[in-house]
Amino acid sequence: MNRCSKKVKRSSGRKKSRWSAARSRKSVSRSLRIFQNQKPTSFNVFQLLVPKEKIEIVVDDTSTEMSSKTNREAQLFSVQKWNVGDETEKRDAADLDVILLADEESSVSIQKNLSDDKPEIVLLDGGSPSELNVSDEIICLGDLNLVGEAGPSSTMPQQKVMTKQQSETRIPTICDVHQGKKSHFYSTDLRDFSWVHSLMPSTSSLHATNMPEFVDLLTQGTLSICKKWLRRWDVIQNGVVDGNPLRICSYNVLCQQTACKTPELYIHLTKSGRAYELTWENRWRLFSREFAMIAADIFCLQEVQYDHFEYFFKPYFEAAGFLGKYKKRTHSLMDGCAIFYKSHFQLLHYRDIEYYVNSDSVLDRDNVGQLVRLKDMRSGREFCTANTHLLFNKRRGDVKLAQLAVLLANIDQECGPESGKECPYILCGDFNIQPYSPLYNFIMSGEICFSNLRRGDISGQGNSGGPFVSVNLLPEDVRIARNCRFKYLKNRTMLFPSLNCWSHPLSFNSVYHHVNAESGPVVSTYHSVEAVNPDFIFYSVKSKGIKQSFLNSSSAMSVSEMEIRLIRRLSLPNINQLVGTLGPWPNSTTPSDHIPLIADFVLQ
Repeated sequence: MNRCSKKVKRSSGRKKSRWSAARSRKSVSRSLRIFQNQKPTSFNVFQLLVPKEKIEIVVDDTSTEMSSKTNREAQLFSVQKWNVGDETEKRDAADLDVILLADEESSVSIQKNLSDDKPEIVLLDGGSPSELNVSDEIICLGDLNLVGEAGPSSTMPQQKVMTKQQSETRIPTICDVHQGKKSHFYSTDLRDFSWVHSLMPSTSSLHATNMPEFVDLLTQGTLSICKKWLRRWDVIQNGVVDGNPLRICSYNVLCQQTACKTPELYIHLTKSGRAYELTWENRWRLFSREFAMIAADIFCLQEVQYDHFEYFFKPYFEAAGFLGKYKKRTHSLMDGCAIFYKSHFQLLHYRDIEYYVNSDSVLDRDNVGQLVRLKDMRSGREFCTANTHLLFNKRRGDVKLAQLAVLLANIDQECGPESGKECPYILCGDFNIQPYSPLYNFIMSGEICFSNLRRGDISGQGNSGGPFVSVNLLPEDVRIARNCRFKYLKNRTMLFPSLNCWSHPLSFNSVYHHVNAESGPVVSTYHSVEAVNPDFIFYSVKSKGIKQSFLNSSSAMSVSEMEIRLIRRLSLPNINQLVGTLGPWPNSTTPSDHIPLIADFVLQ
């Protein structure tokens, strides 16, 4: 092992440290400046993981704060430019590439292509640029050992002092069960987002062949613990597709107040002494890591608690280069929907959509939706994205149908045929329906008939029966006709469905097929009571038709796409896979009782 170190007297009075790097089969002949904060820290064995390479750096610390050698792992989580404004620091750190290292279990990371002439600074500390104190110690690392492949990324680095006993065992990961004990891996102030800027890469980089292996925590954690891969990319269109990439994520993040009010859904945590995994501190740490892994261009979030939006979600996404809109549920309810979109999209129009009309009608609930019309500044292409969370009540499919009619009328008016300026549209959300239920089929086919339709049957959530639903379901105040269009619009020549049916003018296809041919129905939410699939991403298409499969005589959907083309989707697991792995959500790897739906499109 070749050791190359330069020791300089430190103003803090700490003992000198000895730094070394393993001699490599492939030498990288360059010097790395290593910055540290002035506060006492302890660094030992670090592994810097980069695409297709792993740089192993051995650090021996003989400071007064630590007397024994221990092992730690650290991961690359950001590569960026820092322009240090202070004149005294600028001579050492002006406009240099920076690599941030962090513990595996507490770092936010993204993988970047690194050439041999980068980087120049390795920051072994979690301080933000504004807090960074440049030490007077310059370390020369001439030979680096390059082995292995890149690993997945993690969250913001934090300081952790490990005991001798811990150093002799496996490094604990974020997937470990802490048996209800509070972890010491956390920042003392979860609202400090000064470090988040540029954590999320552009989607175009993620479409490249060197993208990270993991884009969600469930897959990463399950593979780490159970050696089983749950979610993979389903490629819809192979080859190069012209246009600008667009990654969409729909994610129910589980309102903390809702979780506290429904403990029966999370007894898998309380009975096993893991109640801490349901706390907001723990869940936000996981969310902040997973959002960076997902790296979507647009996030459609449901069950975002109002104060959490202000103190956590909004600062986090703004620091990462996003703009956002939030709509709280009406009256005294504390959660709502949020849409965050990258700053290279220009907001042309935004709509808050409320489903409450009055207490004497079917529209008497506090659920809400959102609709944005965006312009991609790279191409000038316009498109709409809608986000919603419909009523949960399994017995009230009639309420969900009415809420959906309001949402569809708004989409039609903003970007559908009635808009006069039609553009592609994407619909995301937690619809609290099941695939192939009457309500799902209404979205997909554009028609629902009310003959013998009972309100307990509409959503397909396991309840059946109840009163028959009237075709005259909508209150007059809402001014929406049976074709799910606003009445008295400029285009008065409108086609109406038959007297006992509803229709809508939009043409949707589902990103997901919902049934795995080999393993059965897939799920997107899983807690102590049930595992079902209420979450969906729909997108606009020109036309659809049924084609016959010659292999198994089952029908499949033939789709003619518009200016937005689905390239791939992150698959959903089935219940048999989940039961044999980590069990219900949330847990030590998954921060919500839902998992994110992720789809890659191309805007043409």
